[in-house]
Amino acid sequence: RGVAVHPDGSQVYVSNINSNNVSVIDTATQQVLDTVEVGGSPYSVGNFITYAKLTLAATDLPPAAVGQPFSQKLSATGWKAPYTWSLSDAPSWLQIDPQTGVLSGMPDAPAPASAPLSFTATVTDSSTPTARSDSKTLSLTVLPAPLVITTTGSLPEVGEGQAYRQQLLVTGGTAPYSWSVVTGSLPPGLTLDATGLLSGTVTKAALLAGQAGQVTKAAGSFSFGVQVTDSSSPQLQSAEQQLSLQVTAAEVVPPAPTPVPSLGTWAIALLNLAAAVMGVLAWRWRRKPFQA
Repeated sequence: RGVAVHPDGSQVYVSNINSNNVSVIDTATQQVLDTVEVGGSPYSVGNFITYAKLTLAATDLPPAAVGQPFSQKLSATGWKAPYTWSLSDAPSWLQIDPQTGVLSGMPDAPAPASAPLSFTATVTDSSTPTARSDSKTLSLTVLPAPLVITTTGSLPEVGEGQAYRQQLLVTGGTAPYSWSVVTGSLPPGLTLDATGLLSGTVTKAALLAGQAGQVTKAAGSFSFGVQVTDSSSPQLQSAEQQLSLQVTAAEVVPPAPTPVPSLGTWAIALLNLAAAVMGVLAWRWRRKPFQA
């Protein structure tokens, strides 16, 4: 049996005659790091280059985000390059380049830090006749997609006295969401609830209810800013959007004129009779002799 010692004393190489291989021993721990197949019943150990065990480098993967491209390169050291890479128990959206070890994909669902994705990466070297490999279990946190308010610009207008109902919309983040008005003011009579529903009735009476002797315009454009906050963990996301709502004045309908009562047939006959009587009386008065 032949024995060789590395010049720095870190490793010892021992030939195993009956097994046709050489054991590589770490002198610090006295552990066999690996066994190298050499064949030919080795009786002695020649010049060995420094041996390093194949090791997949420990990697803390950065967080990914739903709907955002993810990419991260894994690395390995030791034994004989080039290496071949593979994954097991990984989500369907995550792949690894078998030649470069680059993880990539587009996450389709969040995975919080409290319950991250877990999968195994394996690297295999080019040793012959027996290739070496090393595996590590990796964890990946997937953040929700960025929170975006998709309701923008001018909202559908509303008229005085009309009922109004408009749902504000958002994408990304983690439900449930909470909405609020952060700047400006809504038309009197309308409210925004926590679910993002803008509703109510804009009445002229409400619009004309001024404060401190001032009269609020009965119609016009109202600008206001809204904010939505999600339930993402460990950190909440929020987004803001400036909106406007046009209130149109109610149509003024003039009051109908008061109708003049019409005379019935009997009233007309009575008037005619009265006229006849007056005519007779006037005739008699004219025929009466004058008395001095």
